[in-house]
Amino acid sequence: MRSSIYTLLIFTLLIFACGDTRSKTKSGHSYTHHIKNNKTLPEKGALVEYHIVQRDERVLFSSRDNGAPKKFRIPEIDFDKDQFNRITPITEALMLMSEGDSLTLEINPDSLPAMIENSGNMFIDLKMISIKNKSEIAQNENAIKAKGLELSGALKKRTSAFKNGVLKGLESTEGGLKYLMHKKGKGEQIEKGNIILIHYIGQVQKDGKQFFNTFSNINPYQIHVGLNKIIPGWEQILPQLHVGDKLTLFVPSELAYGAAGSKGLGVPEKADLAFYMEIVRIKK
Repeated sequence: MRSSIYTLLIFTLLIFACGDTRSKTKSGHSYTHHIKNNKTLPEKGALVEYHIVQRDERVLFSSRDNGAPKKFRIPEIDFDKDQFNRITPITEALMLMSEGDSLTLEINPDSLPAMIENSGNMFIDLKMISIKNKSEIAQNENAIKAKGLELSGALKKRTSAFKNGVLKGLESTEGGLKYLMHKKGKGEQIEKGNIILIHYIGQVQKDGKQFFNTFSNINPYQIHVGLNKIIPGWEQILPQLHVGDKLTLFVPSELAYGAAGSKGLGVPEKADLAFYMEIVRIKK
């Protein structure tokens, strides 16, 4: 709550400091640019990361209080051809901002949906953190896929060494799972009940067949720890890990998909598995 009041005070001071220098968006909403760096603006299809505070005389929502900035993909559509209102006033404002910019958007209550009770204007305070245009997104995605290919090859070699009993540096959980820690993270420890984001590659130990690779899909995988919706080997080790950890985990079939395997994933019966894992973050 104190953070919300502080945020509101800062934006109020900015407005008075800048004076009445309001402009209007294409749809007619007033806005004030507090900080304008005149750098590259978002293109259609760009991925923007920003903080947002929604307020009237109170703070109604703050992404800072919520723990993380918002991310949004700018629609690839012309304003004049937007028949389904995909370009909102907030989208319009974001398209006027470069990295480091701050802006306040004023929303007239007459333009708000009927279910939103508001006796006066609503204000949207925006702070642009980062912009990745389509070319940067494509470059980043290609780099993630290339990393996945490299890590997949390394996992095969590591698994072969493990099966031959020559892999050095192995550690064990209390339950006897074997793992090799590549990098110890400095983030908070995972607890049961946490929702985590994780990049991983899964292979069958016997022949190195890959059955899952989040790097190929670009985005990390979301897991709810402690609900027994993942394999027992993962439930055993994840509460011992920290954000930022990178490791290779070897899971015997009885702590993986057991005697039945998993037809959906292409994991055969009684298959021992190997995983490369990166703990990305805990979702708040």
